[in-house]
Amino acid sequence: MSKREEGLVEEALALFLELLSLNPNDNQGIRALALEALFQVGRFQETLDITKQYPDDAMSETMYGQALALFKLKRRREATTALKKALKYSPLVAKELLKTKHRLPKIASPDVVTLGGTDEAYYYREHWGRFWEEDSEALEWLRKIARGSS
Repeated sequence: MSKREEGLVEEALALFLELLSLNPNDNQGIRALALEALFQVGRFQETLDITKQYPDDAMSETMYGQALALFKLKRRREATTALKKALKYSPLVAKELLKTKHRLPKIASPDVVTLGGTDEAYYYREHWGRFWEEDSEALEWLRKIARGSS
């Protein structure tokens, strides 16, 4: 990421964090955008700070984001616990991340995402796949834990 791109991500992140402070219940799903921006700039502890604010969140960005942030911070036991929880609620996300070919599901609609559905898994991979793919150790860890929870 270039300095300019990083600067734009930081600006967007500041806006997302401001929106979260104004609407802590986040009925708009801004936390997903904030978490992705935090990953882009490598601020994994701040990712965890946000995920802790939404402990019962079923959004894949929150659950898988928390697991991956813990993994990146070398907190492997906690990461595995978080990943198992994510796999329980959204197993299709892991399957999509581990596939070699990705196709937009027929049920996909730009306005609605099915919680736990193939469309959610596809869109998660579109936005977050690079964070998993750039870390072969994380991807192998995902493969191992997903295989064990099937």
